[in-house]
Amino acid sequence: MQNTAVVVLALSALLTVQAASKAVDWKDTDGAVQQLQFTGIAGAATDEEKTAWRAVDKVTYKYATSGRDVTYDIEYNKVLMTSCGAKGDETKLGGSMYACNKTAFSDTALPMSVFGVERGIDDAPTVPMVVSDHVGFTSYIPIIGSKGVKLFSIVSNAAVSAFVDVIEYDYKTGKPSPKTRHSSTAGKGKLGSAMGGTMTTWGTHLGFEATATDFSEGFPYEYRVKYDGSVEFAQREAMGRGRWSAMVCMVDKRTCMGFVNDYLVMSYTDSSKDLSNVALYAAKVSTEGMISWTKLTGASATAQATARSMSGKTTDDLWEETTAPCAEGTYTTSDGKCMQIKKGMEDTAARLTTSWVAKAKGATKINNVVGMAYSFEAGKVYASVSNLVNFASETDRACGAILEFKVGKYEVPSIDKETGEEAVDKDGTPVMKTVTAHAVTAATIVSALTSVGEECSPNTVRKATVMSFAQYHNTLFIGEAHTANAAVWAYNTKTSSLARVMTYPTGSMVSSLGWYQNLVGDARSFLFASSSSSSIATARGQTGFLGPFFMPGYSSGSSDILPNTGLPIWDATQANAKVSKYADNL
Repeated sequence: MQNTAVVVLALSALLTVQAASKAVDWKDTDGAVQQLQFTGIAGAATDEEKTAWRAVDKVTYKYATSGRDVTYDIEYNKVLMTSCGAKGDETKLGGSMYACNKTAFSDTALPMSVFGVERGIDDAPTVPMVVSDHVGFTSYIPIIGSKGVKLFSIVSNAAVSAFVDVIEYDYKTGKPSPKTRHSSTAGKGKLGSAMGGTMTTWGTHLGFEATATDFSEGFPYEYRVKYDGSVEFAQREAMGRGRWSAMVCMVDKRTCMGFVNDYLVMSYTDSSKDLSNVALYAAKVSTEGMISWTKLTGASATAQATARSMSGKTTDDLWEETTAPCAEGTYTTSDGKCMQIKKGMEDTAARLTTSWVAKAKGATKINNVVGMAYSFEAGKVYASVSNLVNFASETDRACGAILEFKVGKYEVPSIDKETGEEAVDKDGTPVMKTVTAHAVTAATIVSALTSVGEECSPNTVRKATVMSFAQYHNTLFIGEAHTANAAVWAYNTKTSSLARVMTYPTGSMVSSLGWYQNLVGDARSFLFASSSSSSIATARGQTGFLGPFFMPGYSSGSSDILPNTGLPIWDATQANAKVSKYADNL
């Protein structure tokens, strides 16, 4: 791994942006920003507030070394907006079709080729859509090349004809603003409902379908954006198929964990950044919250190719009925049939009917997990759950819950090569082998974040959805799916304080959150947020950001460059290209 400070200096030398900024009260003796402190805004009360995007306008930095508290101004910035809401300002395309898009900076309609949505005059979404109001998970990726840093976003969309959009941004003012739409068909129509996703720790975008099942399209897609704005993508069949609802990839760039049809599935590869060659495991959760893992299938160099060639197989091809009562290792169908995997189909069944195999092997179902966030500094993974049935005794949280998972080693007994038995040392103690040091090992409910009972408290998180963790700053950002003025919350994991930092108009939900530390190496960090609208007449889908958070303590030697988040990406023409090189060619 290249020395971090060298990487940052190289990046700074390439930056051409010298954005004017307010003088920052920071000294060498202050150290890094340990906490982000907010005085939260109240929930939307007036009609005006209920139709607006609202946000806090200040943040207080608590410095780690000096202990000083210093307050700075921030603001919410709209970046891209879909449609026009109520009729007006549209461009007539012919017939009953209209197009509209406004940016927050110019408030001027952009050409359809840039960003927009087609819809009918009756305010109902109509096909073909260019960008729907159902904006999904969005990744932001800086790439360094011959002309300096370019910033791109990959935007998932859940239109009737879903796709992934690639937008390039200007950064002249130190604030991203839309410049060019490079692609509106990156998914080539293969994503049926491209809402969910995650940003990997090696700088790629993973998207998955929100409505898939074990028996339809439902493999994750991995997307890579290039310096010219073009996109490479591939299905990752080896990771398993089903309704993926959340995922995180760990700092080792080998371990990923996500929920498939409500089962927590972990993939692990011996090849860094390579999702084509993974072993799969499913989580068993005890009533005390302790987690163990059961192996679904092993890694194989041909895992992706085999799963791809077998993807047309049905459950009848992979499973067969066996006699009742259902024995351990069998899957019980809704009508009481006992199903077992056909001999020779074990690997294929694990990758094509992943949740069936997880259930057959005793994995625990955790209902409706819709978001995950990873704190590699604290060694924790957070998950947002809409209800707790079949998971814990505390089920009376109708407005959902946040789970906190501890990260640690997953070990299995070593096998003696000569005997084929489990290896032991001279004292007869089993010799253990670490599969990964980045598995989750235990889970608890963060009780203070959500309310108990049927009613959703206005002072706690309501129906949590996507989340993102501000590394080094002990702050978990949480978005809501509650469409009555959904909020974004900031939870201080040091003090357990909770502050509402943004609210969305009625009819919107928070569909993507991403904290990007020192995004392009100029000491600015951003909380990017996307909204998905359930009503085109009252709210628009939108991407935007809270910030910039200017923190000069990270302007040199930032540990967030490359080792942890995989950013920035270096173009193949650059001397540092090998640092961010991908494991395989698509």
